[in-house]
Amino acid sequence: MIWAVLAIIFTVHALVATLLLARRIAKRKPPSSWPSILILRPCEGSEEGLRENLRSSLAPYPGVRRVLVLVPSETDPAYRVAHELGLDVRVTHPEGARNRKSAQLDAGLRDAREEVVVQVDSDVRLDDSSLTDLLAALCERTDVAAAFAVPVELEVETFGDFATSALLTASTQSFVVLAALSKLGGGVPALAGAFAAHRRQLLVDTGGFASLEGMLGEDFEVGRRLHARGFDIAVSASPVRMMDRGRSFATVVARTARWMMVVRHQRGLVFLTYPFLLAATPLILIAACCVSPLWPLALTLLAARGILAVVLRRFHRAPRSSLGLSLVLSAEILMLLSFARALGSSVIVWRGRRMRIGRGGAIELVA
Repeated sequence: MIWAVLAIIFTVHALVATLLLARRIAKRKPPSSWPSILILRPCEGSEEGLRENLRSSLAPYPGVRRVLVLVPSETDPAYRVAHELGLDVRVTHPEGARNRKSAQLDAGLRDAREEVVVQVDSDVRLDDSSLTDLLAALCERTDVAAAFAVPVELEVETFGDFATSALLTASTQSFVVLAALSKLGGGVPALAGAFAAHRRQLLVDTGGFASLEGMLGEDFEVGRRLHARGFDIAVSASPVRMMDRGRSFATVVARTARWMMVVRHQRGLVFLTYPFLLAATPLILIAACCVSPLWPLALTLLAARGILAVVLRRFHRAPRSSLGLSLVLSAEILMLLSFARALGSSVIVWRGRRMRIGRGGAIELVA
């Protein structure tokens, strides 16, 4: 009974925090002048839609903008694609790096002279409002050191795609919910590194990308360092689309488990809240099947999570769906399965390499 009540209270708290954050974002105005930006796009290998993703780097922006595509070698498929698009390319040679993405970003940062550095993953596709909304968030106040756009995955071909789309757009794992809760409670904000903007000098002052090369969960570490210095992280009004699709459910579980392993080693108490709060709905429904008096609370929780999902889908500009409760349950089942997998191991396979995650998200290569 107490568990169900706490889960309901948490859901209402998350809903209120999300609505307050959305209202604050809606009142945001564009800056009087736009800073110069350097867009860094680390790429490795060939992936579907890469040409369109890189071309979107030229999305509308009223200020001065430079684009630098970062590739590990001249033989990498992304090197040819970037050249065909007429984009500047930097070969980074990250062979000995543990976190190759951070190593590539560091190579780009060393070339930066612009006021703002924007990092964009290779599977992200920008639209007409992506850059302006992100930079408007960064320029909202002088104490904002970084801003990020909430990642969404809307390309649904398989059940795995459906589950991960639900996770990011309709569940308590949404970066909107995490950001809203941190702002309401004064905690460390969780920055999403798929599409983020940094004030260049502050990024350098806190160690830059080079200091992140030995860890996963580097985006959270950036937020932790800035928060410790009294700076804030803003959320863009526009979500950003990640174009992955066609994944099996097992693949999605493995990726989500990797995220959770990092949370386990960086924020152990937060990790333990997954089965008790963030993904409690399926477990409480099962418990209600055994303890009949739990049914009113279980159905109340399910309804509250459904309302939260509707609010989140609207913020994420996701299509309206008649499968609202299916979104909630599939996302939370994905969390529970990933939690169980993350609980039993600290070894992951990332970009074809086996790694062990240690304290604080530190990683070491293993045979």
